[in-house]
Amino acid sequence: MAAYTGYLTASRAASLEPDPKHPDLTKYVADPLLTRVRDAVRDLKVHGAMRTGKLVSDPQVTTVDLAAKPPTVSIQDCIDSTGYKMVYANSKKPVPGAAGGRYVATATATRYPDGRWLISDGATHEDQPC
Repeated sequence: MAAYTGYLTASRAASLEPDPKHPDLTKYVADPLLTRVRDAVRDLKVHGAMRTGKLVSDPQVTTVDLAAKPPTVSIQDCIDSTGYKMVYANSKKPVPGAAGGRYVATATATRYPDGRWLISDGATHEDQPC
């Protein structure tokens, strides 16, 4: 759960600047998710946008497979992004069509050979309210 919380915190920090190479991302996120997060942050930067506000999370571990090679943990979360807004960086005005909401998110934490747990995959399911 520490890796998941770190992932959310690092993603928010990277989206606030926006900085696709934010140093905290690699502390908590691994590929293929790392590339997707960096691409999303890069898109914010290219379009002159950023994310601001508060993201509320209520994660729960749904499965643990320590016998897998590598070991994995599945996490399901109820994300509340109603207070987490995409705005234009210069004016701080909301980006049209970027409304938040409450939805299910899933993630996979993987234990790497160096002993670190990193979030390696994740998805938002905005069609699944929570």
